[in-house]
Amino acid sequence: MTIPLVNLPRDLEYTRLLFLILLLALTLCPVNALAREMNLDAEGTIIRLAPGDDLTAAAGRAGKGSTLLLADGHYRIDRPVILRQPGLTLRSASGNREKVIIDGQQREPLTRENCTNELLVVRGSDVTIADLSVRHARDHAIHIAPEKTGGDVLRVRMTNLHVSDTGQQLIKVNPAGTPGAMHWVDYGVLENSLIEFVDNSIMERKGEMFYTGGLDVHAARGWRVSGNTFRNIQNGGRLMEHAIHFWSHSRDTIVEGNRIVNCYRGIGFGMRTEASNNGRIYPDFSTGEGYVDHIDGAIRNNIISNDRGNHLECGIELMNVVGSKVYGNTIVSSDSPFSTIEYRGSRTSVVIKGNRVSHRLNRRGGVAVIDNNVVINKYENK
Repeated sequence: MTIPLVNLPRDLEYTRLLFLILLLALTLCPVNALAREMNLDAEGTIIRLAPGDDLTAAAGRAGKGSTLLLADGHYRIDRPVILRQPGLTLRSASGNREKVIIDGQQREPLTRENCTNELLVVRGSDVTIADLSVRHARDHAIHIAPEKTGGDVLRVRMTNLHVSDTGQQLIKVNPAGTPGAMHWVDYGVLENSLIEFVDNSIMERKGEMFYTGGLDVHAARGWRVSGNTFRNIQNGGRLMEHAIHFWSHSRDTIVEGNRIVNCYRGIGFGMRTEASNNGRIYPDFSTGEGYVDHIDGAIRNNIISNDRGNHLECGIELMNVVGSKVYGNTIVSSDSPFSTIEYRGSRTSVVIKGNRVSHRLNRRGGVAVIDNNVVINKYENK
């Protein structure tokens, strides 16, 4: 058997050269160097947090693509948690949304004044919020809006959340910027979540109405809202916002497979009759003569129901909308609503097909293709 001879000096030089190259690469890595300069954690870091840790500070340090992994427990938030870096994930370690609670209530009793104004604020694209509860905010539990001097916020995903009890909208989405330089929030997802009021005493009252709703989205494109439950967005039958509302020149919204229970209004596309100051323009769509507030999209296979004593103003409301399709929804109210499905506005042109309703469809302007809608229960108007 022949044993090969080893040139030791040459092998040592080769090893030393490899070591120097590796050391140089680690030292000069531009991503980590930038993270150090900005006092950020390195990209892709898993940051494990427990109750008592400063969640707001941890989110501020998190680098691009990092994950904030929360141990089970109660997290009191006295200032907003801002998710600014692209690709951040905020989620529970256990995957149980009821075991990780982000709570804005600072003291008893539960009032707007005793709560942090906003809890989770999303400024970056490709952010995921998952598997946790968010509750008790003066204004919004989750607010998604770009930096005024930044770019668009794209592909935010919210999944398996329990969001409850805020003064204004539970989840708010809006553009930001200056006229001619606006930034948008497009292609978001809200799925498989519970959005509700357990205690409606926190709602912000304005005269005879409440400035409160569920998911409220302005000037957004390509959102999907699916598999959620919206519950008890209601306060004594007084006027308030929808459980799900896309307006201010939104388009291509898909709302499907949701359950909406005991809410004052169910799903809304559109509302405005004149353009807002956001100035959104879609190059492939011309409004022609007059303004349109929502373009295309679909509302399909949702179940909307109200028990007796919980007023339903409207199950599905289409106002100044073109191209939207309303298919396969079930809308049942034990008390007589104003309408189960309503379309209105001179520019409205929609398709309403294959829905099952307990009360009338209502036309207040516009045109619709009406086909194969079935009244499944008839109650006398009261």
